[in-house]
Amino acid sequence: MSNIHPLLVRFTLALLTIGFFFDVLGALLKRSELERTGWWMMTSGVAGMVAAVATGLLAGSGTVIPADALGTLDDHEQYAFVTAFLFGSVFLWRVAGRTSLPQTMKWLFWTIYAGGVLSVWLAAWQGGILVYVHGVSVLSP
Repeated sequence: MSNIHPLLVRFTLALLTIGFFFDVLGALLKRSELERTGWWMMTSGVAGMVAAVATGLLAGSGTVIPADALGTLDDHEQYAFVTAFLFGSVFLWRVAGRTSLPQTMKWLFWTIYAGGVLSVWLAAWQGGILVYVHGVSVLSP
């Protein structure tokens, strides 16, 4: 398999999104087991995100991109980097708090976290446009 980027992004998208919802439920219901599940999903999603960004950069460097798709590719990459920054931030914040959700500056944490979820979905949307509209990396029959 020459390009595993599409495989990795699907797991990353799912893990980061579902982790967010487990953390929201854990915070609302005050259930530590839901927060722990959110933590492990976030951890797996962040690891997948690092791999997805790396394989995406490799895939982009070895793929012919049609001229009309260059703007979409740029948007896709920008959203991916914003996602990496936002999720990297909340991940490190939780590491500093020994994996627990923060008890101070909660509004900032949740704003960054929700922004990361929005950003990963926007990156996925732009990636879908690259493939399904512009036919990037699609083999001809």
